[in-house]
Amino acid sequence: MTVDKKIIQCGDPNYSEITFAWEVNTNCQYRCDYCVAHARLTKEFIEKYRYVYINILKRLDLNSIGSFKMELVGGEPMLHPDIYEIVESLYNNKKCTKISMNTNLVKTVEDYERFDDTKYKNLEFSASFHPQYHKKIDTFLEKIKVISRFKYTRLVVNVNLIDNETYIPLYKTLIKFCRKYNICIQPNYIFSTSKFESSFSSDFFKIIDCESICDDLISYEFEDGEVCDLKLSDLYEKELTGFKGYNCIPKMWIIRVDGLIRNMCTGETLNVLNRNLSKCVSCPRESCNCEELYMYHKTAPGEKQPIN
Repeated sequence: MTVDKKIIQCGDPNYSEITFAWEVNTNCQYRCDYCVAHARLTKEFIEKYRYVYINILKRLDLNSIGSFKMELVGGEPMLHPDIYEIVESLYNNKKCTKISMNTNLVKTVEDYERFDDTKYKNLEFSASFHPQYHKKIDTFLEKIKVISRFKYTRLVVNVNLIDNETYIPLYKTLIKFCRKYNICIQPNYIFSTSKFESSFSSDFFKIIDCESICDDLISYEFEDGEVCDLKLSDLYEKELTGFKGYNCIPKMWIIRVDGLIRNMCTGETLNVLNRNLSKCVSCPRESCNCEELYMYHKTAPGEKQPIN
């Protein structure tokens, strides 16, 4: 069912923290059809970018950058030869409030166990479940079971959801397993790219046990005065994902492998003095291409702009 009434505002006005998504490398073992980075992926590690991280870490330490969350992405970040040094340096930055590593879990359990140390306390492994490559699901399940028992790190399974009947049994097996072992599982509703067309039917949400997925609630206010909290699955099912022209402060920044920092939504380069770090804009996108972006406070054109 589509909600036709106008959205006046949505998101969380207090959700003010900056997020950096750092593409620490470009090499990856996978070539998922739906990967937004597909065109940039390489087979081998590019050595000329190896030590770019040194200058990035220095910039993140500047006073003009306040508190921030860090998402380590790629490529596959575990393939960077200095990934342990990068994570340890981020922990030494007092403004870094959270570190999450997006990984496909292809590396051995022992490679991840090296992080199970007090100096990496609360490091989050965001283990991406790729149905295209995990058709033999047992290895993935065994790994998340072991890693979830580490003492100092945390595990979240980031399940890439695609409306494809071939993948339904895999999703059901994964959700049942995570429920059994009390492993947090979060949705990643795959959006369309130049190489992949994505859409979700109402039947898909009925088949998938969305109640077992850790789905954040997003606040919505409509023109008739109705206010409600909706899950991400509700947004896709009711087609409440378009905010082009709405006022928003896009707080997610992509750190490219070459060190350039651009805003995920606008593509604007981060000012050398970081003055445009929290700039209000008119949304240029047809929809949010990352679940976290739905948390950002948005107001309709002509309404009071978000301030934070």
